[in-house]
Amino acid sequence: MKSPQRSRRIVVVGAGLAGTATAIRLLRFATEPVDIVLLERQMEHRHAGVA
Repeated sequence: MKSPQRSRRIVVVGAGLAGTATAIRLLRFATEPVDIVLLERQMEHRHAGVA
């Protein structure tokens, strides 16, 4: 019986331009399932949109 493939979890600290761009590139070029977690310290930046 084949076990289900687990995805890797990658944490990107900082959801500014560089962090968001990094997360997008990781998702776009992933060759296996991957979960991306963006961490942002400043509350007002958490839901402000992409960069």
